[in-house]
Amino acid sequence: MSQLPNSIDEKSFDENGDSNVKVNTLVTTASTTVSTTVFTLDVKLVNVEVTKFITNLFNDPSTANLTSEVQDTIKLINSQAATVVSTINTIFSDILDDNKLDITEVPKLVLLVNTLVTGELKALISSGKLQSAHVIGVVKALFITLVEKSLIAVESNEQVVKLFESSVALLKGAANIKDEISKLEEFITNLFTGKNLDLYKLNLDPKVEKLITLINTDAKNIIKTIHDTIKDVLHDGKLDASDVPKLVLLITTLMNSDLKKLITSGQINLDDIVGLLKNLLQGLIDNSLMIVDNAESMFKLFDASLMLLQSNFEVPSMSSITACCVPIFAKFSKKA
Repeated sequence: MSQLPNSIDEKSFDENGDSNVKVNTLVTTASTTVSTTVFTLDVKLVNVEVTKFITNLFNDPSTANLTSEVQDTIKLINSQAATVVSTINTIFSDILDDNKLDITEVPKLVLLVNTLVTGELKALISSGKLQSAHVIGVVKALFITLVEKSLIAVESNEQVVKLFESSVALLKGAANIKDEISKLEEFITNLFTGKNLDLYKLNLDPKVEKLITLINTDAKNIIKTIHDTIKDVLHDGKLDASDVPKLVLLITTLMNSDLKKLITSGQINLDDIVGLLKNLLQGLIDNSLMIVDNAESMFKLFDASLMLLQSNFEVPSMSSITACCVPIFAKFSKKA
């Protein structure tokens, strides 16, 4: 955020010939803090100026001191989701109903981000043209710029910025996980259909490629089972030891699904299904679609757990798998 010189800035607003209303702001240069004196403004006049500024900014973001990334995001939004400007102006009008921006208004700024990400900008985010982090950056830059240009009053800009960043971090994390799950769904679909595979770093075993072909021919419905399990594994944004029982349960589910007839006929075996899942997980890791602290250790835990399946394919519940595997997890965790 750019620093402002020490000054007493006096502005006036004039609407329809009414008497001017003066705005006095005191700005300090210490650190990044911008403090503003408490002042009395006509809410209508303030909103007129703020609305005008925001609208003009979206028409030409170069008129303000914004980073190139924020400017590019604003241009993209304005070209493909022009109604966003109206939404932003509406929420800022609500924020300024008491003539100033303070920490009690931060939830409204976070709500603005969430409204845009899950509403008017959802299509752009789903298509990969925009990320939730970009939307957060625009909202943050917007209120900082409004303060710097003395268009809105704020008691402690630094405090508001810090609270906004900490509050929106939770939203950003949730949004990022949602973004990653969307990309994961696309990856799994492409892997099983053979579409757009050139977009990914893949090193598929020939046996896995053969199994994928068989699945598309004789067991297409298991693709959803695989997708749902991997999505559940990633609900917290990463793959860790606590997810291994889910992966083992997925193997047993697959072996007792439509793949069972392929096993009975001798076309595939347990190793082929395990190989498929390993190739899938490795592909997700290599393409940064799955976070894992120690991939080698995770695969060792997975292999050790799968030893339990060699003599019996039927595993009745997640609890039984967890009970069997916990001692093994503990053993390998100490070595890792």
